[in-house]
Amino acid sequence: MVVGDDATQRLAAAAAEGDLWVAIGITERATESATLYNSLLYLTPDGRVAGCHRKLTPTGVERIVWGQGDGSTLHALDTDIGRVGGLICWENLMPLARAAMYGQGIDIHLAPKWDNDDAWLSTLRHIAREGGVYVLGTNSCIHGSDVPRTTNALAELYGGDDDWLSRGNAAIVAPAGRLGDRRPARGRNRHPVRIHRAGRGAGGSVTFRRRRPLRTPRRAPARGR
Repeated sequence: MVVGDDATQRLAAAAAEGDLWVAIGITERATESATLYNSLLYLTPDGRVAGCHRKLTPTGVERIVWGQGDGSTLHALDTDIGRVGGLICWENLMPLARAAMYGQGIDIHLAPKWDNDDAWLSTLRHIAREGGVYVLGTNSCIHGSDVPRTTNALAELYGGDDDWLSRGNAAIVAPAGRLGDRRPARGRNRHPVRIHRAGRGAGGSVTFRRRRPLRTPRRAPARGR
């Protein structure tokens, strides 16, 4: 989809109808080059596009489909529940990308990912502790019955309606690294917990001041010989 097209407007209308901030993954097509990007689209409660982040480095075979982002979209957004930013999938394993988000003083970090391995929960908990932020991790939750019957080689690929293609592993982690629901939401379509408001004091910056923006040190003046 192209940001701003009819599909965008339908998503924005749904966000406005629910009076919600929405962050949703899309395959974005750039108008200037027709390059496809793995992107995270942000929509406001009044139905506007607030931003769109393009994944910096596609992972593995993703490079066959998606182009490489340039870092210009690593922005945080001010919302009524706190300052929000996010990284896509394995971007969350990139220390400098995380530092770029911390440097903007985020309160809530979004970490959408396609798979559901348990090791990913360790990453979410580390980011929560490192950044002193709430972390929202989402994963695909797809049951065999969700796959269209018209899919080619359906029986060979999947184990029937009771098979799990992805059990999900959605979790919300508090700034100290604790799971909000004490366990991830796995094999069920529901929200693990709700964050009503993440104020500036909600994070761990008192204990570990990671929010100070990075600055280039000044050079000492040259002295005459």
